[in-house]
Amino acid sequence: MFDWMKRAVSKSPSLNAAMGDVLVEAQQVRGQTADGHLQWRVKRGLDGRLYVGAKIKADAYAGEEGRPNNFINFDLQAAEKLRAELDSCIEELRRLGAAQQTV
Repeated sequence: MFDWMKRAVSKSPSLNAAMGDVLVEAQQVRGQTADGHLQWRVKRGLDGRLYVGAKIKADAYAGEEGRPNNFINFDLQAAEKLRAELDSCIEELRRLGAAQQTV
């Protein structure tokens, strides 16, 4: 991507994070339904900032006036696995942030 285009797009918080590079992706953890899942990842935005993101496909949703509240439900084993995956991504974010500051 051209440098001038990167700078322009990076001014938008959502585009900046969405178009950045994925550095680490954890394994998807399935929810209670076959297609419900959650996955953690670490990304570098176009502006160089680091982010931890969650990719979620909800088990179900409910809400008023077209504004759904989404829920994904995990059993204890899956919840503990998600916590471990998130902890791993946070540690990677710390490591990458420390490395970025020394460069």
